[in-house]
Amino acid sequence: MKKSITYLGILAILLAFSCKSKTTSQISFGGITERDKFGAVIGKPDTTDWRTDDVWSQQEKDLFTAKFAENAPRTDTMQIMFYTNPCHGKSVIYLQKKPNTKLSLRIVDRDYNVLMSMDDLKDMSSQINLSAIGVNDTVRMYYKFIDSKNNEFKGHGDIVLRLK
Repeated sequence: MKKSITYLGILAILLAFSCKSKTTSQISFGGITERDKFGAVIGKPDTTDWRTDDVWSQQEKDLFTAKFAENAPRTDTMQIMFYTNPCHGKSVIYLQKKPNTKLSLRIVDRDYNVLMSMDDLKDMSSQINLSAIGVNDTVRMYYKFIDSKNNEFKGHGDIVLRLK
């Protein structure tokens, strides 16, 4: 009996050391670009948010299944604006782009869990309701513009949700 317990103990230790722990990084939020209900910036903007020249990690790229050319030169002005931020439920995504350019987005929590997904947005202005997410926390929107030549231009923006 004593030998069996010893062997089981050794086996348990070997199994514990042989299992690889799943390590995923968490998003570190450094700030937001606050905007009022008209889209005007209030406060100091976060200069890393709402751009179209991000370089993404593989974990960020994996949020999207469709992949397009990443290194094409920009041929038009593409801009995105999200307001109100902080968000109390319904907000607006406003795009400046050519009519045939579309936008795909993923809203994720700190652990990269997808909370909302939208593809092929073509309207210059779209209202989205984030109330269904149901969290009071900062989330991140990853987005990519896809132009008519299937080139993608990536970015992110942080959003503070105040839903309660």
